[in-house]
Amino acid sequence: MRHHVLMMQSNEKKSDTDYEMIQEYIGICNRSISENCEKFPYKQIFGAVREQKNDVCIQMAVDGLDGRYVIRFLYGALICERLCNCGHCNFDGVWTTHYQYIAYVIENPDIYVKFPALLDWSWLYSDRQA
Repeated sequence: MRHHVLMMQSNEKKSDTDYEMIQEYIGICNRSISENCEKFPYKQIFGAVREQKNDVCIQMAVDGLDGRYVIRFLYGALICERLCNCGHCNFDGVWTTHYQYIAYVIENPDIYVKFPALLDWSWLYSDRQA
């Protein structure tokens, strides 16, 4: 296993809320991929990503939110999980973003679904090692 998933206790409400927010953001990204995967130029871009970056594993940190997360691109969809703090995980890169960006995408999902280029995909093509 390339990373370890953190098991959370149900009484950690803020962490749960933050995780739900990240999951909602990932859902918008997945919807954007799904609704544009047959359109130019996204068909070519997402096709290349599927071929070359399948199972990419990126550590995600959001300034303003508790916790760290793991984003994976697997079989054409994004998956997000909580990250443990074991220090033994192996990542393809690190992506740090801001709460305001995540919140704005969640508040305006339709524009990001319609125009996937407005989403920050920089983490996906990063070759930087964590």
